[in-house]
Amino acid sequence: MNFATIEFLCFFTVVALVYRSVPLAWWRGRKLVLLAASFAFYATWSAPFTLLLLYSILLDYNIGLRIPDSSGARRQLLVLASLVGNLGILAFFKYGGFFYDNALSTDLITRSPAITAFFTDLVLPLGISFYTFQSLSYTIDVHRGDREPIRDFVDFALYVSFFPQLVAGPIMRAGEFLPQLRYASPFRVEQFNAGFARFGTGLAKKVVFADSLALFADPVFAAPAQHSPISLVLALYAYTFQIYFDFSGYTDMAIGLAKMLGFELVPNFNFPYLADSITDFWRRWHMTLSQWLRDYLFIPLGGSRGSRLKTYRNLSVTMLLGGLWHGASWNFVLWGGFHGCLLAVERAFGWREPPTSAARRGVRIFLTFHLVVIGWFFFRISTRAIAEEFITALSGPWSAPTPDELWLTALVAVSFSLHVADSGWKLREGFERSSSLIQGLAVGVVVILMFNLRGLHQAFIYFQF
Repeated sequence: MNFATIEFLCFFTVVALVYRSVPLAWWRGRKLVLLAASFAFYATWSAPFTLLLLYSILLDYNIGLRIPDSSGARRQLLVLASLVGNLGILAFFKYGGFFYDNALSTDLITRSPAITAFFTDLVLPLGISFYTFQSLSYTIDVHRGDREPIRDFVDFALYVSFFPQLVAGPIMRAGEFLPQLRYASPFRVEQFNAGFARFGTGLAKKVVFADSLALFADPVFAAPAQHSPISLVLALYAYTFQIYFDFSGYTDMAIGLAKMLGFELVPNFNFPYLADSITDFWRRWHMTLSQWLRDYLFIPLGGSRGSRLKTYRNLSVTMLLGGLWHGASWNFVLWGGFHGCLLAVERAFGWREPPTSAARRGVRIFLTFHLVVIGWFFFRISTRAIAEEFITALSGPWSAPTPDELWLTALVAVSFSLHVADSGWKLREGFERSSSLIQGLAVGVVVILMFNLRGLHQAFIYFQF
């Protein structure tokens, strides 16, 4: 169920009313309402795959309970069971077809019509990359002694399945969410209003900007040879802002929905296109995934300890796997490898340190932004044939821009201007502090647009991951 739909708004309204109608004294009852709503939300996409979600919950809940009472080899085996149980399921659904196709191409195995049909028809469970990482982080934290195991099954199940952030994050740590489940959450008008405004901001990002940019970008990437070089360049810029508004819009909606229910989610974006280095970009883009990869992959690999070459290796491996986390395709591996190489080069030359002057920062922001744009090319182009077609078409003759290209140029310029203005003038925070009347009117306009343009809506980009 897409957040940017009338159906979801009706669903959330019913859930919020039922949730608030349960007496505050019966806090467990309120949590049960949210747990039931979370599974119902997931079931609207695929009821059978709710069993897979339940499997992850049961696996890590029980392992978490047993780790403190175990030691030595048994303790290690429990953590290994969590790793294999979570990553094994993720690998099967997400990468089974990828490895099968590549094994066929290298003649390691012979083609089987039955196996080919099986992997062709295999559906990736919605949000599996997010909730498996969230659940897995809990058992690793318990194993490390960073937190005590949670004994209330309802609390743990709600932590993993909480519907605002279930399918595309933010990836919450147990210590960030579980403490909010200990005590009753009374209704606070200011928190609800802030959540309503945050949801409206995210809805506008998705409906007004991301989906509008997609109308231009998608046809160009689908058939690059049919478009002029200027359209190709503009489409790449358009996708750069499309994916930002799409994903950060989802995050804003998730944070807003949680606030309206009385919960706080962690932020996931901090003006990433104003980063002055690739290192800074990954501190600002999809921050919860970056922190997860740092804490549970980069540091265990050795982090920055040891020689420079080992640090560069650890960075490269982390980013390659981070790219592969996004999907079973070589373009994601290339995208991750590209960023891994950039991070290694920055460390080698000391470019990850903040610039010492405003002029240098401006130059660094410009260069970093365009390196990120090049990276999005790898991310967006899914096949070698399309990539070659795109690059070949870029060498074609340049002509005067068409009205559509001028409109897209203006839309991209407005997108970047809003990004800069929001960073300096805190537009979103100002909207959240504005009167309820202004917020309601603004959200109402976006809802009307959403209703009238519902045939043009697209699923959130990160739903496929």
